[in-house]
Amino acid sequence: MPYFKQLILLMSIVTFTNINSQELDKTSRKVEIFTHQERDYLQMLFHNEVKAMKFTEEELDEYYAVIFYYISKISRLDDLDKEYTQEEFELHNKIYGEFTKLAYKRWGISN
Repeated sequence: MPYFKQLILLMSIVTFTNINSQELDKTSRKVEIFTHQERDYLQMLFHNEVKAMKFTEEELDEYYAVIFYYISKISRLDDLDKEYTQEEFELHNKIYGEFTKLAYKRWGISN
């Protein structure tokens, strides 16, 4: 059952992305970072890593709720219609890098 939920969730995200890409000629504003093959690979990698965590069904639902909420927001950061400057992107990377270092330190992970 969890695999079926994951598949449905993944299909929903892809559909949501496709619907949004048609909205207001978004293709002219969207910056593509990964090819379709790379995105497929990353999705499979993500699926395998989540599966290895051996969550209960309730934990998995909560995990996906948090992850996909933020993925949808993060995926829009590089859209051209946001009109972010290079300086804003650099500041974001600096802040995110510090956050990542602190989180890794707290979890006892060396990078």
